[in-house]
Amino acid sequence: KLTLDNLRYLLKRAYDKEAIENTNKKMSELRKFYMELHIKNIASGTTGTIIKTGSY
Repeated sequence: KLTLDNLRYLLKRAYDKEAIENTNKKMSELRKFYMELHIKNIASGTTGTIIKTGSY
């Protein structure tokens, strides 16, 4: 399974510093988006299981 650390390592090898920073920014935005989605799902109590299983 490809972890975030593995992905960062591959990106460091493949791209320059600017690309890595952009990717890390995108990752942070994605993580924030999914966390907000997860919180909303817990609050509504309907589709929280989808997020927990990682089926996105």
